[in-house]
Amino acid sequence: MDRRKPRIFKEVFQLKIVRTLISFGVFSLAILALLGYMILFWTSAAEEIGLAYSGTVLFINLAKVFLIVTVVLLGLVMWVSFLISRNLFGPLIRLRTNMEILIKGEDPDNVRFRRTDELVFHYLSEPFNQIMERLKNLDKDVKEIEKGISDFVEKTEKGMIKKKAFVLFAEELKTKVAALAKFR
Repeated sequence: MDRRKPRIFKEVFQLKIVRTLISFGVFSLAILALLGYMILFWTSAAEEIGLAYSGTVLFINLAKVFLIVTVVLLGLVMWVSFLISRNLFGPLIRLRTNMEILIKGEDPDNVRFRRTDELVFHYLSEPFNQIMERLKNLDKDVKEIEKGISDFVEKTEKGMIKKKAFVLFAEELKTKVAALAKFR
């Protein structure tokens, strides 16, 4: 049974979107290059053929309109690509930053995403936050054991500990260490 959370978009659909955006961008650049070439060299080519003034002005004006439309559409494609990449990589960068903080030995905050990102990235943030909670509990348990050992050593040095108490303390310590070993 597949226990993974369902994705909002299937990978095939995501790849189609990316492929369409890239194709549209390349096509727009090709049209832009063609129109630029035609605008630069149409007048000289028309004079060679003998069509110096028949439709040249109309064609150049149409080419300028197509050039402007292509530039606007290319800008729109770039803007949509930026929004998609920001929404995709922003949460991953936040998660990576928190993991790097954790690797350094510091305590990062719980990973939180924007409401729009939670739909997609909650399956990454929940396990990370659970690991953080377990590590905090582990750290608390280790501090308790350290405190118990230091108290025991202090009482032993003062001669306040009997043999029975030593055995009980050793058993309790063994139980806590075994519980901590489960976290590995």
